[in-house]
Amino acid sequence: MQFVNIVKNGLLKFTKSNVFSYLPKFITNRYKDQINFSNYVFEKSISCLFILPAKAVKESDIQLVEKLYFLNNENKKIFYDLSFKTLGDVRHPLNAIFFSRLLASLKMNERDISWSEYIRKKSYNIEEYILEFERQCRSTDSESMIVSDKQHIVSRIIVWFLTSTNKDLRDKSTRALYFYGRKFPNEFSSLAYNSLKFNDPYVWERTLTALYGVVMAEHNSTISDNFRNHILPELSKNIYDLIFKENAQHSTTHILARDYARRIIEIGLIHKPNLFTEKEIKNIRPPYKFGGIRSLGEFDYGDQPYNNYDGPIYMDFSNYTIGRIVNDGHAYSDPPEKQKVRRQIYWRIFNLGWDYEIFKEADKDIDIYNYYRSTEQVKIERYGKKYSWIAYFENAGLRDDLGLLDKDRWNQFRLPSSDIDPSFPEEPKNELFFTHNILGDKTTTLVEWCENGGMPSVEDYLTIKDLKGNLGNWICLDSFISQENIPIERNCFIYIRGLIIKNNDYSNVIKYLKMQNMSKRRLFETQNNYYTYADELYIYNDATHSNQITVELEIGKEKIKTKRSKYDYYPSIFSDLENDKRNTCKEIEVPIIKEFDVLMPVMEYNWEDYHSSINNAGHNTIVAKEIANHLKLVSQPQTFDLLDSNGSIASLNLKYFNNYNNNHSFVYIRKDLLDKYLLDTNCQFAWAIWGERDVRFQSEERRQEYFNANPFKEYQVFQKVIEYIT
Repeated sequence: MQFVNIVKNGLLKFTKSNVFSYLPKFITNRYKDQINFSNYVFEKSISCLFILPAKAVKESDIQLVEKLYFLNNENKKIFYDLSFKTLGDVRHPLNAIFFSRLLASLKMNERDISWSEYIRKKSYNIEEYILEFERQCRSTDSESMIVSDKQHIVSRIIVWFLTSTNKDLRDKSTRALYFYGRKFPNEFSSLAYNSLKFNDPYVWERTLTALYGVVMAEHNSTISDNFRNHILPELSKNIYDLIFKENAQHSTTHILARDYARRIIEIGLIHKPNLFTEKEIKNIRPPYKFGGIRSLGEFDYGDQPYNNYDGPIYMDFSNYTIGRIVNDGHAYSDPPEKQKVRRQIYWRIFNLGWDYEIFKEADKDIDIYNYYRSTEQVKIERYGKKYSWIAYFENAGLRDDLGLLDKDRWNQFRLPSSDIDPSFPEEPKNELFFTHNILGDKTTTLVEWCENGGMPSVEDYLTIKDLKGNLGNWICLDSFISQENIPIERNCFIYIRGLIIKNNDYSNVIKYLKMQNMSKRRLFETQNNYYTYADELYIYNDATHSNQITVELEIGKEKIKTKRSKYDYYPSIFSDLENDKRNTCKEIEVPIIKEFDVLMPVMEYNWEDYHSSINNAGHNTIVAKEIANHLKLVSQPQTFDLLDSNGSIASLNLKYFNNYNNNHSFVYIRKDLLDKYLLDTNCQFAWAIWGERDVRFQSEERRQEYFNANPFKEYQVFQKVIEYIT
């Protein structure tokens, strides 16, 4: 190509347009059009390289593109636009492999100001590209080798979308890589290993995230044992060598990335306990004695700990976020240790390459963008924030190693700043299941229904045959039902709570349980589990709380004498204080409480969806780990249903949501499995059922009218205990 030789020989020089203002007019008129034409022809010639057949592009052309790419950021943007014509072309020399190599060769700040800025501004089109890649990876249709090869090529560029400060785009890229890894675990593992070489921790933190998600999804497959017996052992060894081995090339203190890597190996050890020596296992588990940047510098930020205009750290991050990893560092307290950590974080931010002059315009644009879209969930973070997060997570990991994290302030299992669940669970299908009316006969007066409406019938839902087409009998472990009808001014909710009780305690628990007012005492609270990923719930014992609870039941009353100083004794405020004798005793009646150990058969998955727009499964009640693990039930990706060891459905989660006051949820387990658990553990099962009837009105005037006519006719409580018969 002629223009290639011209540029290579230095014969073609581009002229800045403002030069013409200094030249005589006749020269301007004579040469300006010629130079513009030359530039136009050259640009078109370069563009043609991205539409020519692969065999027509020569090595000299490739070298020219590379040379022009590195000249300036404007050229980079032009080539990014052109690249989408060839990224997925397996044979084209200017495909994703080529551009991945160019991106990898840049400094982190150079790449961010060109590439990350490019994908921020093109986020809509980029998102479509990512979602199409994910759709192909999720497809189970048979496909040709060419299609598979294209997915392998495109995965190279999907990795580079992880540099983005657009949280939604970065999360969707992570999920797309997760499904690519599910489909091609060997290829994705290699991609993740290679990403550890990149100088942007934002990239390899998320490739490890996705890889951990793949391992959680595939290790207990009931379809094939190939992953756990062959792929996982090799994967575990490679991760160990790359990250945990002494003098490992890619060791890190990044508390999230390191935890993902560790958990991959921990799952490998579940299936191959002898995969590592005792010394190697010690290297895998915290606290860590080596690896990563362990000698941190400090940057003197002066009297201003943050700057909302020209610094990387803003007020909230300086005060609240940094304070999470410092004892007594809460809110606006600023002890010396918090100041030290802040100086270390500043040092690492600048060490990574953040520079005000480089990012001032981009960060200003992002601040303006977020200001006008403050109500939207999608958040685009400043580059200063990106570099701050990296420094923060690395610092948190080092402080954890040194025993300086106060874990009583946050979840013991994982730092609360974890922002994505790599299990990518999906909400159970929203489908009406409970069809009974619990709001009573419309012909009954509102007062009569509220006061004497009785116990709604739910027995038909405690044991169900052939649930949703799944053969056999199914037992309800837990349920919540809520119905409201404003036109008839009624509201009602019901809790169905299963209880597993030791045989020795069963008769007493049932007897005393029937004596309790369940509405006034929080007898049976299920355990909430935050910052535990959906596919971790049954893997690690410390990932979730124990579901064994102590229940306090009132078994009677007794009278005791107490002095007025005791908390039980409240003297009359009208007593004659002068004649009041301080040692006077009074007889009062107090409840007699007896404690019983009870196992709650369910627990809660409470991932908060504000962390990520793609983690929207929300709150779900699921089978307790004690039952699932005893019966060797296994979780399935993207659902909260469990399978038995033969791959048959073992539990089902059913949900329906119309609005806040019209919804229901049920957790069922196969009867044969529940019976086995009860037999094995010498326990019995029962349901405690309770709820309330209440009135609801469209206006305050109507509410006042009702209560003026019916004083004290507020909500009514109903309850029942039903014993399970095996």
